[in-house]
Amino acid sequence: MSAPTLTRRLIEAYLEHPRPGALMARGLSNDDIAAQLVIAQATVKTHVNRVLAKLGVTTRVQAVVRAYEAGVVRVG
Repeated sequence: MSAPTLTRRLIEAYLEHPRPGALMARGLSNDDIAAQLVIAQATVKTHVNRVLAKLGVTTRVQAVVRAYEAGVVRVG
């Protein structure tokens, strides 16, 4: 499986469910994600860091760019 295909599948999996990674891709802050999922902010930070690591990026912006490049997130 090619890297772009794997990246797309990984991003799609996170966006399908109300997980911290999906909410992060929608632009929610850690506080907003924690409140919506009723989990601790530290738990959100752990999830966000794992998403970034799996995508091979270091910032939320880079993760969102990957999602757009993979066609998983669309403008609007």
